[in-house]
Amino acid sequence: MSEIIKKARVKHGGRLQGRVVKVSSKKKSFETPTKAPTSTEINGKRNISFDGPFMNPVFEIAQRYLKIENVHSLHRKNGVFSRKISEINAYADSLVDRYLVKYFPQIPNGIELSDRDIRTLIDLQLESNINLITIPEPSNDCSPEIFQKNFTDYWEYIAEVKPTATAMPYLSLKQDHELFDNKLNILKEYEHSLHTIGIKFASMREYRPNLMSLAEFSEYDFWVHCSAGRRVSNWREVSPGGQLHALQRYGVYTVSIEIPMGGGASDKDYTTTRYFNRTGVTIPQIIKSVDSEGNLQCGCPICSGQNLEDVAGNLNRFTSDKRPLRSVVSDFSKVHEVFASTSEFDVSRQKIKEDSLKDYFNEKEGLKDHLD
Repeated sequence: MSEIIKKARVKHGGRLQGRVVKVSSKKKSFETPTKAPTSTEINGKRNISFDGPFMNPVFEIAQRYLKIENVHSLHRKNGVFSRKISEINAYADSLVDRYLVKYFPQIPNGIELSDRDIRTLIDLQLESNINLITIPEPSNDCSPEIFQKNFTDYWEYIAEVKPTATAMPYLSLKQDHELFDNKLNILKEYEHSLHTIGIKFASMREYRPNLMSLAEFSEYDFWVHCSAGRRVSNWREVSPGGQLHALQRYGVYTVSIEIPMGGGASDKDYTTTRYFNRTGVTIPQIIKSVDSEGNLQCGCPICSGQNLEDVAGNLNRFTSDKRPLRSVVSDFSKVHEVFASTSEFDVSRQKIKEDSLKDYFNEKEGLKDHLD
């Protein structure tokens, strides 16, 4: 039996000009760049009873582990491992027929995972209905030698236990540049046998040298997926750029968002909810994305040019003491963003094929800053 991913091939583009990678699998073939919805966004869809399907080729089930003790509990407390599998399969069972389904354990940087931790996180996936298996990095400052041994040992283990699965070793963007570079050089040696790798997101400005190395790495035939992406670098900006779309210049082909910590602004005004604007690839307040008559300037399946006040009125039935209208409108915005962001990736993919991605970035308010 062969792996779910058969191959990944660079088809168009060049360094810092974006690249189109064709990923071939036993389910379907697809071209990148594109967005991978997460369980957070599926939850948003369920919270407002929206039935329209996402049509993306890849879906990520993310679970947050706030501290090392949460990982330890998987192999030190009876019942926790089983409950986690049930949570994963609650999503996976409804998705595997339509998506390539992967898993991402969202663990804070600076935590060092033991061999038992990593083995348990991999077993969690192997015993769930997951076909893309994440291999966590032991730590974001582990040596290249430890990094290589970890992913090759578990790659072999995955192949033995579940031959149809595809391994996806991860490395964090948040690490010393020379260390990151050395790890990428190791991965290059596995071109055409290791089809895909995962990147854990970190500040695009602070870790720009690592992104430049990733852009150079993009000439090799790998599907590179980025998890735990932050939608914007600074929420204080009036109209912050959608930085996850900027990652395509640096050899990242699919992206998914982090599980937010919650809390956030205490403002209960639903009109201040952030909303992805395709025109500028920005994420302004939703009130800034309506026309003079209050209609949303978006034709995606959930917006369809509706009046914002009417949308809020319809969503009011999903509110409660614990879920004010602003939270419900936020769920609406998350669903909109999957559709709108995916459509914008479709546009940029065509621009890469036309060798005009830089021109496209220059036309978009939220992407101009990423041309340097």
